[in-house]
Amino acid sequence: MYLEQAVTKRLHELAETPSSAIVSDKTLLYYKDENGCNRELKESIQNREDCSQDECTSIVGSKTQVTVKPQCKISLQCVKRFSTMFSIDKYWPVVKGMAVSDKTILISDNANHKIKHISLTGVLKFSATSENISPYAIAVCKGVLGVIHKNYLYLFSEDRKLMQKILLCSMLPIEKDFTVCLANYRDEGFIVGYVGFHGFRVYDTCGKLMKKIPVQLSYPLAHLSVTGEGNFLVCEWRWGNKSVRVLTPEGEEVTRCKETQFWRAHAACVDRNGLIYAVDMFASSIWVFDKAGTRLLCYAAKRDELTNPVNLAFDDDGLLYVVNYCGDINVYKTVFK
Repeated sequence: MYLEQAVTKRLHELAETPSSAIVSDKTLLYYKDENGCNRELKESIQNREDCSQDECTSIVGSKTQVTVKPQCKISLQCVKRFSTMFSIDKYWPVVKGMAVSDKTILISDNANHKIKHISLTGVLKFSATSENISPYAIAVCKGVLGVIHKNYLYLFSEDRKLMQKILLCSMLPIEKDFTVCLANYRDEGFIVGYVGFHGFRVYDTCGKLMKKIPVQLSYPLAHLSVTGEGNFLVCEWRWGNKSVRVLTPEGEEVTRCKETQFWRAHAACVDRNGLIYAVDMFASSIWVFDKAGTRLLCYAAKRDELTNPVNLAFDDDGLLYVVNYCGDINVYKTVFK
């Protein structure tokens, strides 16, 4: 009788408490471990088959929220891995860009001032070196190599001779850390995205400006590529709303891949089936989306000893090459079930 009032008050409090706030063995909130990952989720993922990895995390303060979705019908299988650091390097690589063309991986090693040409098995073919160039984004079109250094576009011939040095726009102090994006434009030339353009510019393989494409973007632009259909795939680092979008040549939005406001897509590409693959450097994860932008898979690259991925590309056989900040490459096979 003496406890009736206290018990009644407590029952009312429980009735008004949202079910998501009740902590139990099945709660979706966990404390992060020393690697910034959910410990229980991490251990669970490591003991599962790839196709059953249907959880993905987003960092919120000092806790990790887990979003549970139906079982994935796609998985990634790591088939090989190698480093792009070689005996000729003076410093540990700092990779800014990657492209795969003609059975060759091209890596822009910013720290060693090199563009490395590497076989698909990780053997160094040769490297183009210039102490005056710290390469960032790279792309290949009809054998011509395009390289971004600061606010310039450099074009090199197949025999590695400098053909053109194109001033893109003036550099302002506030823009010095912003990226300049570069991609092959439908095998016709190079498309460039830069904070000063308010859109894209297309240059032919001789360096002539072909056209300007006005597109509404949220800068800084982290990555740019062109799909087989001629659409633009962009990674926009929107503060508070980072996203991957597919735009038509007229700039109209076709698809938006958005997970949470804490997701940061560093680079993205499209496979032969039209699926969208993206890497999040800060979360060390690989994401896969369908054509509508629905997430199919969030893959923890740390399980394959790959942290801080910065770029990705497919070869002609459909294998996915993912490179991280310090030059390690993992090669993945996409498995559909």
